[in-house]
Amino acid sequence: MTQPVNEKFFFITNYDDISSSLIAFILNSHPDVHCSIDRNDDLLAPCQHMQHAVDAWIINRTNTEKTVNGNINQFTAYELQNKILLEKTRHPLRMASIVASPYLRVRLLMQAWLADYKTAEAAVIRLENQLQQLLSPQQHELIYRYRFNDIFKQLEASAKQKQVDLNIASNKLFIFALTKMITQDSADLPASCKKYLLENLVTNEFQMMNFIQSLSGTRLDFSHEYRLALSRQLKECSDYLEKIQQEPLDAWMDNLIEKYIELRLQTIYYPHVDKPLAAFYRELGYTFASQAQEKPLYSKLISIQLNSNRPAQLSIYFDNIEETADHPEQIEVLVNIDRDDLAMREMLLREMPRRKFTIKYITTERPQSFCDLWKPINHLLSITDPEAYFLLNISDEMLFATCGWDTILKKYVGFFPDHLFRLRASRNKIRNYFDRWECSFGQDAIPITTRKWVEVGGDWNPCFGPDSFQQLISFYLSKEGQFSNEHYLRELPIIEIRFHGDIPALGIDPQKAWRHNRDHISAMEICQSYKMQLEAKRRAICIKAHIMAAHLQIDKFTLADNKRKKIISLIDKNTNQVLASMSYDVSWFGITAINQLRKLRFYAYFGGGKEYPRSLRFGFTSYLRSKYQLFCVWHDALRGYRHSSRLLKFYRAYIVRTYQEPRVIISKASKMLSYCKQYLLA
Repeated sequence: MTQPVNEKFFFITNYDDISSSLIAFILNSHPDVHCSIDRNDDLLAPCQHMQHAVDAWIINRTNTEKTVNGNINQFTAYELQNKILLEKTRHPLRMASIVASPYLRVRLLMQAWLADYKTAEAAVIRLENQLQQLLSPQQHELIYRYRFNDIFKQLEASAKQKQVDLNIASNKLFIFALTKMITQDSADLPASCKKYLLENLVTNEFQMMNFIQSLSGTRLDFSHEYRLALSRQLKECSDYLEKIQQEPLDAWMDNLIEKYIELRLQTIYYPHVDKPLAAFYRELGYTFASQAQEKPLYSKLISIQLNSNRPAQLSIYFDNIEETADHPEQIEVLVNIDRDDLAMREMLLREMPRRKFTIKYITTERPQSFCDLWKPINHLLSITDPEAYFLLNISDEMLFATCGWDTILKKYVGFFPDHLFRLRASRNKIRNYFDRWECSFGQDAIPITTRKWVEVGGDWNPCFGPDSFQQLISFYLSKEGQFSNEHYLRELPIIEIRFHGDIPALGIDPQKAWRHNRDHISAMEICQSYKMQLEAKRRAICIKAHIMAAHLQIDKFTLADNKRKKIISLIDKNTNQVLASMSYDVSWFGITAINQLRKLRFYAYFGGGKEYPRSLRFGFTSYLRSKYQLFCVWHDALRGYRHSSRLLKFYRAYIVRTYQEPRVIISKASKMLSYCKQYLLA
């Protein structure tokens, strides 16, 4: 008798025989549940096992005497997920994956092999023979996708570096167990199925009953007698696991487990999964001894850096931080003031002891123009907390509108494991950049940047301003991933944090606004020059090299900059091997020519867009009058003369059209003169 298609079947995915037997033993004790057990293969299941069709296997293996039927260990989570997608299985399935901590899993694998083969020597011989069979050509399709042999060789090399004798069978058995744990968990943990922790199931009666209920898809009865029996079974299982865990591993074994679960290894999901195994374990709730001893990533969450010469406005800014931040003690504010500004100095000295956050300041010479404000920002880096995580260059006009913004910001700490990224919070946060000019007028004005990003570049900027130049670096970095599967988009729009005052210079005097605009254009021309474009791309390549080093998990490396050829080389210090050579060259002719040609239609390319008038006369005159005061005066004068000339022409045409003939006009004029004469004589 075959099972109807509308009846559910469950699969429990797991890959060590001991925990599988324990779970099946508990499930089969329920009168309505049947869980068959398939012995897990030593290293990887044979290809014949993988070729089984899910539907045919279910029909042949179903115990129809029980209400709920299932299996444990026939497939791994990765295999089952792909089979369901490829075979379009007709049976409604329930799927659960049993997860164990890496330390427990390695012990369970070793214990299972010792139980099967009695001695470590016999187990190692069996596993070595099987590995050779799996490595033979076309013998096993997953040996290459799991990267089993690659990881095995890496572990052997790491053990030898620690001077471990792998001729001792128990040591070699551990290497096999750790390889299987890494390769299987790297495939199974990212798979899309519900996961249950083995340690919780065998120690918590309610979790086990919920687990059974979720497998059944129906309401099962848990009688008082069954619950008593279940408690005894769970006690036996938990005692057994505790006994296994009490058997100590050597220190080098613990260190090797800890090291490799923290690495991002090249396995099935590489390069799509950008985090190590330890990240998956932590998401499931596991904690490790090393995690508690880890040094915090930051002492200050964010260092806010700005220029200011307005004591009252800066005081408002300080109030705003304390009112909106949940943990102001994790914030520092660095201020640059003019050297002769006594009012600002007195205000800062007064505020420093009474604020919950850290305040520091430096004094520099008064800037000659708006375009000189970028220089002191670089000096603020010298007093920045060396363990601050984020840096923010901002104006004192831009106030936080979101309460608890620092708590939101903490969620982004370590978003990229290499800590090289920026968060965009201004009104341009969702803008995409298709041309380098956009970085000078549409840049993100509130970029929350990791300290490491700025340190790799060397400083905030070599010209005006920090936001536009950093946007250029990000622009060139993102272009490094063009036409490649690997991308370097390291900017994230942060929607949850909002600001007031994001539009600067509102309501200021028109003449002052003109000067700011003039200075902005001059600064933009410097920023868009060949020299600065070359420097921006050079810094982008440096950041890319650091990203690559973190991706390759190289701790000790150096960057060699060949300034003549404009090539940066990433060199592994341990082997002196050149891992990558990347060019940061840009075209002098292309940049210069584009900059000069676009002056003819300047505002069409500098914020006006396609809707802006693009005539050469209009575009170039707009550029000249925006940059030079003389052209601005001439333009206004010509515009006034043109306007008055048009009025004279209008009145003349109106008179001629109204009175038609010259004699009529003369008679009307004579009458008007006579009226005036009479009025004067009277």
